[in-house]
Order: sequence, then structure tokens, then C-alpha cells
Amino acid sequence: MKILKADREIAPFTILGLETWLTFPVPVSLNGHETSVITGGIADRIDVSGGRVRIVDYKTGSVAEKINSVGDLFEPDRKKDFDGWLQTMIYCEAYLYNNSGGVVRPSVYRVRKLGSSGGWD
Repeated sequence: MKILKADREIAPFTILGLETWLTFPVPVSLNGHETSVITGGIADRIDVSGGRVRIVDYKTGSVAEKINSVGDLFEPDRKKDFDGWLQTMIYCEAYLYNNSGGVVRPSVYRVRKLGSSGGWD
């Protein structure tokens, strides 16, 4: 019910996909040889709201309310609650790789916080 209430605040929106596999190659160099590693995962939801594509990931555990910069996600001593944002950003990168020329917005639905302090972005 909390998710429906949160969705009502951004309505109207169009769902483009649910449980959608998103992958992309990451170039790496190993011993002077160039190759790539496929990374990505399953995005819980892809939608369009206000003319902007959103990659939505539902989180039930501890997740930071926001990040100050993408660099925060790669700090060696970063907080574990940034991991949900990193995962969602990877999904965004995969979406953009497969849908060039677009703009996406990462959106994390912190399910336990929805409705109380705006548990989504």
C-alpha cells in the first residue's frame, strides 16, 4: 500500500518494464590485453514520469536517503547503505548503454520509509 501511495504522488506515469534484465560491457585491461566484463542486473521497475525515464529499485534494508556525489559510491570506507544507490546507478548505466541519447533518473524506493519521510527519490 505504501508503494501505491508513493506512486500516486508522481502520477501520471507509464511503466516501461518490470523485473527487467539490464546489462552492459565494462572494458578492462588484463596483462596488456583488452577485454570486457558484462555487468548489470535486474531492475525492479522502469517507468516514465514527467517525461523522464526512471530506473526504480525497491529496497527493504538500510539504504542512504541520498548521495552527495557519484564519487561517494567508490570510497573504500564508504557506508554500506550507499550500496543500493550504486546498484541503481549500474542499472541506469546499463539502460543508457542500450538506449543511447536518453536521460535517466535513479530512484530508490526505501520501502520501510515510504510515506513517513519520503522514502523515494
